[in-house]
Amino acid sequence: MMFCNGGFICFGTNVGFMYGNLKGTGLGSGGIALIGGDFIFFGVISAFFVGIILRMTKKNLLILRLCVYVSFLIMIIEVVCIIEEVPHYYLQIVSILIGICFVPITPVLINFAGEITFP
Repeated sequence: MMFCNGGFICFGTNVGFMYGNLKGTGLGSGGIALIGGDFIFFGVISAFFVGIILRMTKKNLLILRLCVYVSFLIMIIEVVCIIEEVPHYYLQIVSILIGICFVPITPVLINFAGEITFP
């Protein structure tokens, strides 16, 4: 659990650094906060849906792998968007997609750890 908490703290620090130094997008502290808020809001909603899917299917490892791989691919897209200096609404859409895939890792890990350590 501490690993996930550290991941969110590091992600928040990097978001502020990456978006705060962009020259072409014009993102200030309000824009960065909006991106972070959308990331968390849509991520929490998707975490509820992933929890429901986990309860029905019990496919912990499959859903964990899916969340990690899709998050990685979307982060690559985000880096390309940052390098190409696309408008800020593209960055916001990609950040929402990362939130949808990254935040549900927490309930999947908790459920998977409970399944592994169950006697």
